[in-house]
Amino acid sequence: MFSPLALCLALPLVAAPDEPSPPAAGLAPVAAFLAEGNLAGAEAALNKTLKTDPGDDDALFSLGVVKFLGGIEEFAQFLSAHGSGDRLGGMLPFARLPVPANADPQPVSYEQWRKARIDLIAAFDEADAVLAKIDGPVDVKIDLAALRLDLNGDGTAGEAERVLSLLGAGGLRLEGDRSGGRRPSEAPAIVTHFDRADAEWLRGYCDLLSAILETMLAHDAENWWNHCAHLLFAQPEGVPGYLLTETGDGFSPGRLSDIIAAIHHVNFPVREPERMGKARERLLGMIGHSRAMWDLILAEEDGEREWIPGPHQTSSTGVTMSQERVDGWREFLAEAEDLLNGEKLVPFWRTQPAGLADAPNGVNLRRVFEEPRRFDLVEWVQGPGAAPFLERGELTSPAVWNRLQRLFNGNFFGFAVLIN
Repeated sequence: MFSPLALCLALPLVAAPDEPSPPAAGLAPVAAFLAEGNLAGAEAALNKTLKTDPGDDDALFSLGVVKFLGGIEEFAQFLSAHGSGDRLGGMLPFARLPVPANADPQPVSYEQWRKARIDLIAAFDEADAVLAKIDGPVDVKIDLAALRLDLNGDGTAGEAERVLSLLGAGGLRLEGDRSGGRRPSEAPAIVTHFDRADAEWLRGYCDLLSAILETMLAHDAENWWNHCAHLLFAQPEGVPGYLLTETGDGFSPGRLSDIIAAIHHVNFPVREPERMGKARERLLGMIGHSRAMWDLILAEEDGEREWIPGPHQTSSTGVTMSQERVDGWREFLAEAEDLLNGEKLVPFWRTQPAGLADAPNGVNLRRVFEEPRRFDLVEWVQGPGAAPFLERGELTSPAVWNRLQRLFNGNFFGFAVLIN
């Protein structure tokens, strides 16, 4: 499934040394707040530090992380309050985090669902604005095993709300979570060294996640909501009562019809077309941050428990990056940029009639973002949905994507989730 928490934190972790390096003296209280799931306390401590020294890059990085996690936490609290439960197998972006169950879910409207995602974009923008102020070296160590978030909004972050526990509940196997059922206080630390390059990494993820949200919000999915929102929430407003009576996640004829309807009703008119243009800008921004990140990583001389390792560094994530892989990733960035700028086209998946030598052969992604139209999933799969954006031009080469798959052992997109 796709979720912001899983995408940004749920990565194949390996345990760091059992004796973690202590945080910088000025940031020691922040580590304690994060272990308690007290993001407000961490933010207050960091703002106090920055009031004295506005140029403290370690504090700026930490504040950016706290604001990012704060957006995730607030969004999770919204899902928890309304009894979130994705019964579509995780097919919908941002539809579900593995939040604690709520015995008394509150009704939720389509406009509330839109606002929750708008607020999440605002949180990512706040985090990005803080990270943009960094102009020097960063040296912050965070024990990922100690991180907690108050996902149900009850004012405390319990053991079930540890980040690693939540990721395990989401079906992700974490190599670094070697607790073996032990209490968090007894589990090995997973200390990761975050540096200047990781500020670019996080800014890139703010852009990526916001781009996905902007694309969703550009379209009006209220008709889908009125037929299918019971697959996401316990008491969605606007859904007929007879659709709410079937509970549970198991198979039934009613559930099968719900899934068919969920596909059928992916037919969204444009509501805020300007958001599509913003989504494209954010994706281009992500590419820029990724390039800057790799420039910084390749210039690093240390190699201590890196989040994203260079070719000669070791990682706390279990990932290895050869120079060939780095070069391959940079080739991907160039290809993605060309596609977003319309300089290369996505190959059209239907065969054109014989004899039309100058027939359109690809989809111009730039026009998809800049000339948004009603999105009909079935028509896009069949082909007519793509017709307004068909052109003749240079296509992105399958050889590039095949080479990337080979370089990353057939798991390019799995690596892409991590290395940005």
